[in-house]
Amino acid sequence: MEKRLALQTESALVTLEIQGNLRVKGTDGLEVIAEIKDDGDDLVLKMVEEGIFVHSDVDCSVLVPRQARVQDEVHGNAAFKAVEGDLRLEKIHGN
Repeated sequence: MEKRLALQTESALVTLEIQGNLRVKGTDGLEVIAEIKDDGDDLVLKMVEEGIFVHSDVDCSVLVPRQARVQDEVHGNAAFKAVEGDLRLEKIHGN
């Protein structure tokens, strides 16, 4: 399952709350794309005042604008690639 939303600016905040493992990759453009393997209700992607909020109960891959500010809480492992904006790691319970 894949969900997409566009940020107003590429430096807006993307808040991630992931119960499984997380992979985040910075890309060109304003879209935030979140993807999980299942088609269940395990993925929430919604606009909030500060930017976009992503919640997943399972492993999740997220594409964000390169300059996005990313804040996260991950209950598994986390990997980040090509993210050039501010990165605030609240909690990572894995690697």
